[in-house]
Amino acid sequence: MAQGGPTAQRPEVSVGEASAFLAADLAFEPTNVHELSRGEWSIAFGFDSGGRSLVARFAHQRDDFDRDRLASDWASQDLPVPEIIDIARWGDGWVAISVFVNGSSFDDLPGTELVAALGSVLDGIDAMSTIEPSGVGWGLIRPDGTAAFESWRAFLTDAYSVADRLRGWRQRLDLFAGAGEAFDAGHSRLAALADSYCGPRRVVHGDLLAGNVLVEDRRVQVFLDWGCAMFGDPLFDLAMLVFWESWHPDELRLLERIAGRLRPTTVDFDDRLHACQLKVGLDAMAYCAYQGRSDNLRACITRVESLL
Repeated sequence: MAQGGPTAQRPEVSVGEASAFLAADLAFEPTNVHELSRGEWSIAFGFDSGGRSLVARFAHQRDDFDRDRLASDWASQDLPVPEIIDIARWGDGWVAISVFVNGSSFDDLPGTELVAALGSVLDGIDAMSTIEPSGVGWGLIRPDGTAAFESWRAFLTDAYSVADRLRGWRQRLDLFAGAGEAFDAGHSRLAALADSYCGPRRVVHGDLLAGNVLVEDRRVQVFLDWGCAMFGDPLFDLAMLVFWESWHPDELRLLERIAGRLRPTTVDFDDRLHACQLKVGLDAMAYCAYQGRSDNLRACITRVESLL
């Protein structure tokens, strides 16, 4: 999905303000401070200090950064995760300092290059699927390493899993003709699929798009931004890639490629992937309505209806 939007909850920080904070409050000696990216919830700056290239991300919420720190403990050769050096208070928000990793955004690659890098992305998802998380619960991971839902079904059928950030989304959704009806139909279908859910409780990244996977020479260099990380079915990450495939200009046949690798060895692959795609779509509808993105909302509705 496109980033930004009139109701995005990203703080506004200038290069000068970031540089001053890093020097005065965190005792870095920053040079080459420059804006890297603007996400939905944070703004990131690159800088050099002590012979290292680092990143400072500023946000109103801390919990996304806490999930990043938890994820750094799961890092491996196939699951590269940036080191979190520090999480510190900044005004009425928070800043996280991490090591900079270079690479190109996976979802911005031309079709042939994206397909070539897909194997490395799947290797990372496989690595996540081998992690047996401690703590209890399913769904979005809390800073203490637990999650709120008693089952994956409860998470899947929750109307919107991070509603505390999107208060009023349903009222906005109902302002778009036909959107509420499409959402309810998708939710009913999802509830029916979730009744027969069978799958493991594993680590899920939750948002492998929007520049959160960086690639170089067909290999993933880093999995960034674990703010949507969950305990749940590892097929959720695959479902997100497949659901958003139609946004890519090339015919990638991701579902065919992914299914060819995983269907033979994965219990209930089709039903589980179908349910996860519906969850991705319904959450996207809620989010687009909240942000007032009518074009994206209409596209999401069309995609959800195709899954019914």
